[in-house]
Amino acid sequence: MKRMVKQNHELFVRYERNPILSVEDWPYDVNAVFNAAAGIVDGRTVLLVRTEDFRGISHLTAARSSDGITNWEIDERPTILPQPDTHPHTCPSQPLLSIPSKTAG
Repeated sequence: MKRMVKQNHELFVRYERNPILSVEDWPYDVNAVFNAAAGIVDGRTVLLVRTEDFRGISHLTAARSSDGITNWEIDERPTILPQPDTHPHTCPSQPLLSIPSKTAG
């Protein structure tokens, strides 16, 4: 029987100066900054970041950067707040999905 040898092929490489964004970067008071969904919109990196306020309630805030590492433009207030009827204390983290638009040809 032939043994399979697992090779270490990293899909992503961790940025050596992580975290890229932290509570100190936020334009308003937050208790914590968590992982974000990321995408490219109009050539810029856009993050939808889950943050937590000092009551422990999470919300989502958009952050944008031309290089995806520096010079972040963070929305001045939460972009998406919790929905009191369905998720009163948190905004569920959502992955981003890009669907190419069809153009008439």
